[in-house]
Amino acid sequence: IVYVNDGYEKAIYRIDAKKGDYSSWKGQNSAVLPIGEGLNGLDYAKGKLYLSQGQNIRVLDAETGKELTTIAIADPGDIEASADGTPYVISAGKQVLRLKDDGKTEPVVSGLKNACGLAIGKDGEIYVGLLDPDNQVQVFGQDGKLIRSIGKKGGRPLFGPWEPDGMRFINALKVDSKGKLWVAEKDDKPKRISCWDSQTGNFINEFFGPTDYGATGGAISSMDPMVMFGSGCEWKLDKETGKAAC
Repeated sequence: IVYVNDGYEKAIYRIDAKKGDYSSWKGQNSAVLPIGEGLNGLDYAKGKLYLSQGQNIRVLDAETGKELTTIAIADPGDIEASADGTPYVISAGKQVLRLKDDGKTEPVVSGLKNACGLAIGKDGEIYVGLLDPDNQVQVFGQDGKLIRSIGKKGGRPLFGPWEPDGMRFINALKVDSKGKLWVAEKDDKPKRISCWDSQTGNFINEFFGPTDYGATGGAISSMDPMVMFGSGCEWKLDKETGKAAC
């Protein structure tokens, strides 16, 4: 089951990934569960949903949607469960907390600045996305010590030539089963998801789009039909491969 945060409807809903269809909450005739405003993080672990909302982590039964308990957290942000089901959460953009089985928390990583985006590798390493001035992902051990950084320090510039090895406006992270780090950036100039080697930090690939509705503000160059402008960027189309580069 995939759990989706619908910020517009102020709800979360369930989707059956195998069937490609909605999956109703147990005991209800709807896949939609109203939760109110301000959801900053969502993850699943051991039959429970963990929601970062307000000044609390709300713990719900993942089958029924019934609220089981709440855990007080200062300004909770992104939340991520490790391979063993232990939830971690960013608090106030300054530290990463571990949620214990007894409902208490303990700090794991402290001294952060503008932390936004959290992922846990299968080896337990903690990946934290940092906004300005760092604009990169830092990786910490379970002892809270910095192991390595991923992405150009300071990030890519807002103007000038495109630098794919720099991040900007990091919003969400995930480490997949093959050890690749995926980074979603909350930007529209351009919209980008980047992919990195989580161990070496090497840049692998990037994915752009889509445009604004109707691709407003986009134009093809009158001097070179292989050059286009859109989303605040210039794009060059390779006529041999059909692929465009920023």
